[in-house]
Amino acid sequence: MKAAKPLILIFACIAVYFFQISFGLAQTIQGVYSGNIASELSVITLEQKGEMVYGQLYDRQMKKSEFFGAKEKSGFRGVMEISGEEKEVSAKIEKSTLLLTVKSSGEVFTMDLVSKNLAYDFSKLFPEQFDDIKNKLTGVWILKEQYKIDEKGDKVKGEMTGKDYMFAFMPDGKYVMDIRGLRDAQKEIPAEYRMSGSEMFEAANMMSWRILNDKINIYPTKAIPGSPVNDGFSRYFEFKGNELILRGDMPNGWTEHYVKKD
Repeated sequence: MKAAKPLILIFACIAVYFFQISFGLAQTIQGVYSGNIASELSVITLEQKGEMVYGQLYDRQMKKSEFFGAKEKSGFRGVMEISGEEKEVSAKIEKSTLLLTVKSSGEVFTMDLVSKNLAYDFSKLFPEQFDDIKNKLTGVWILKEQYKIDEKGDKVKGEMTGKDYMFAFMPDGKYVMDIRGLRDAQKEIPAEYRMSGSEMFEAANMMSWRILNDKINIYPTKAIPGSPVNDGFSRYFEFKGNELILRGDMPNGWTEHYVKKD
């Protein structure tokens, strides 16, 4: 007669079983992959959405193109923009490597997994490029236009358009707001709740900035215990000529155009 297994061994077997299901049989392709595409260091982020794969391809200049693919047993198949052209590709995951094959040419690009976390800091891969971005951002910017596109496709201008508010990205990481904007924002607030001049000055200087891949993140310099705003807010950024363009990450969100102060 066999002796009964100790309860701890039974639970250990169950744990191993679920580990194999989670990390073996049901291996996910989600992650950040890095390698050379068309002789240029590039980064691909992959996220599985049901039977579809959503991806983003970044080049060294942090230019982004998005793509969708159909999930396959060990990878996906879809269309991706490579060197400015739409290419049909198939991708296969082998352990921690993504093999990306271009159907028309048969060319294979090898991408190594650098993180399973999609919030990976790209500056570790492109340190020189991120230094250039920080240098371009540092300084005082004048807001020339704020707008969004409504459900009808019409352009709706924001309250800050035409007021030439100034915002500074300081070299030490401080983000300074225009006190005039804080003053004007209080016009709809009862007088007894409005900030004094010194309080507005303090509020204008209590934020910091950082680059998080293709976004600028603006957050409180000193964390507020228990506050949901400690992570701040983020905007996609783009440089176009002498302009800085910031876009919200929500549909029909605000777009802001800035020019640098001489």
